[in-house]
Amino acid sequence: MSLTTFDFTILGDTQPEGLLVASALVRRGYSVQVVSSVALGEKASKEEENWIFPSSLGAKQLSDVFFRAGFFRYEDAALVPHQKVRQLLLPKNRLTFTGSIANCLSEVEREFPHLWSSLSSLYQLREGRHKSALHKTLQKLMDIQRRDSQVRDLVALDSHWTLRPGRELSDLERLKYWVESLLRQSEKHFSVDPQLGKSYCAFLSEHARKWGVVFNSQALLFKSLLVGYQISKETRSSSLIVNSLGANRLLARSGQLPESASMDFWMYEDSFSIPLDELPEPYGEQLYFYSTESSAGIPHARSLKIERDFARGMANLKLGSWLPFDDTKMWHFQIDQGRKSLRRLLPFSADLSSVALPSILDLTELRGETIKLGKFDKLIPSRARESVWTSWMRRTSLGSSRRPFSLRRRIYSLNPYDLEWKTRDYSFEKSLALLEHFERKKRSFAKV
Repeated sequence: MSLTTFDFTILGDTQPEGLLVASALVRRGYSVQVVSSVALGEKASKEEENWIFPSSLGAKQLSDVFFRAGFFRYEDAALVPHQKVRQLLLPKNRLTFTGSIANCLSEVEREFPHLWSSLSSLYQLREGRHKSALHKTLQKLMDIQRRDSQVRDLVALDSHWTLRPGRELSDLERLKYWVESLLRQSEKHFSVDPQLGKSYCAFLSEHARKWGVVFNSQALLFKSLLVGYQISKETRSSSLIVNSLGANRLLARSGQLPESASMDFWMYEDSFSIPLDELPEPYGEQLYFYSTESSAGIPHARSLKIERDFARGMANLKLGSWLPFDDTKMWHFQIDQGRKSLRRLLPFSADLSSVALPSILDLTELRGETIKLGKFDKLIPSRARESVWTSWMRRTSLGSSRRPFSLRRRIYSLNPYDLEWKTRDYSFEKSLALLEHFERKKRSFAKV
């Protein structure tokens, strides 16, 4: 029996980051295999994800990742321009962010004039890298946040949907992350061409095969070796790249990572259809708002996705509400309270509370589906205090955009579930950092 050792094994094929990195590494001379998410215990999704990719990755560009993977134009990668709009609804304020810094500052100036001055100067100082002045300006923002509950709600609501959940943050840490997320916004976005005719990950997998990436269809036989990892009966790997929730669970079961955190909450999406003329005109495709009716201890933040079907004259709505993972008694109450909150946002619509609630059995099945499908953005893990070591690593190496995210030696993660921000720009930035890291290693070995 022949035994093949790969330089890298990508664990999971349902996230685009890992598939692009696989192609890029092979093009740099590394050997790469991909293990399907199904083999890791995840369930294949019947619905295609609505992938939206930002053009800017901090100081780098999305094209840097796609170019390394062998896509020399966005059209070759089946991507088309997309106008992304994100709205935040507060009791007395509505902000519409389209991605540009100018738009962000304009929205803040209109709704929070007292916040605008400090935020604007912070952006200018950041461009000039004046550290002492930056610290003073951040302190001013912190003082404003302490005094103004509306500003606190704005920061908490926006950061709830961008920061990785399950982490305890001080008000100052949360404010810093929120400011950073605003300053790193991307003005241009891309979505998958609707004429592609197949799932985007299937398209990326086909592209990876053309470059020589191996897709492992053998039964898993995972275990840690003295050097590297056994993947199956005939394959080994020097390093692992996590690209799915199923990979996290596999590594936890094998003792390579701490036991996966239990879940505190999962998101249920309530679906409705209403006539277009009942939908307030200013609402965009993605809204986030607070619901004051949520029970204590349960996240108050809710999301609303809107798809306008002009041919039918209808708007399809998906209302996302957080439900306790284990306390099934609260599920119907939370869903009903979410509908009441939505009713206030849709004053011209019929009463949505008359729509029948799903049964507890149906909700239990949906909760299981959320786990099996690896929907990291619809799960909130239990909060665990960071050790001194983990906190130090996060604030130094892991917080650096120039280094790949390493869970431990020879195990890297591109899964947004593991990263500080659960946004695509950050996971792609880490993907690029990983590629640059191993490109440098390849060059250094070539010189020896």
